[in-house]
Amino acid sequence: MLLELHQDAEDHVALPALEAKVPGLTEHNANDHDRLHRLVEGIQQQTRQLEPGQSPLVAASLFDAVGSF
Repeated sequence: MLLELHQDAEDHVALPALEAKVPGLTEHNANDHDRLHRLVEGIQQQTRQLEPGQSPLVAASLFDAVGSF
């Protein structure tokens, strides 16, 4: 997923370089990435559980999860 590639590049290249220059600067980014990772995991899990013939409420729940992203 493109978002995961973006986060990995930030986590392993950009943020460590910034943190080395200004300690504490990237703490907020790390917390955001943890929150986003949990959201993405939840959306992926809901997507894997989709099946034909399910209640429209299941898809609505997934739609809400994506919308909260």
